Amino acid sequence: VCPPDVQLRRVLERDRMTEEEARQRIAAQLPAEEKAARGDFVILTEGSKLDTDRQVDELIAKLHDSLTR
Repeated sequence: VCPPDVQLRRVLERDRMTEEEARQRIAAQLPAEEKAARGDFVILTEGSKLDTDRQVDELIAKLHDSLTR
């Protein structure tokens, strides 16, 4: 999950579309807050790739620990 401005910037960079097209694509999706509320686990992706990787590693460790108890 990331803030809307980060989501917009990423769509613009990745998909090479106009800002209006990107905004329409984002508007057609569930809001990030709702996606996060529905998820069992949430990874915040607004920081660096290293920050995201750390969160993923922590989640994997927690899941692994819960399975090996």
